[in-house]
Amino acid sequence: MDRRYFVQKSLLATTVLSAAPLSAIASHSKTLSPSKFKLKFAPHEGMFKYHAGADILDQLRFMADQ
Repeated sequence: MDRRYFVQKSLLATTVLSAAPLSAIASHSKTLSPSKFKLKFAPHEGMFKYHAGADILDQLRFMADQ
């Protein structure tokens, strides 16, 4: 196997595979409103369990409402 051919094809494959998820993320981020979450910190699981209950989905809804 030719080393130059191998390097070219692997770089091309890496570029193609890494560009595909970026375009999917970019198209998905356009659908979200930029001011959806307004908290000035990064909430984590269990942070609001006394406010919203033990269910993680209820906690996420509570975080979104805040």
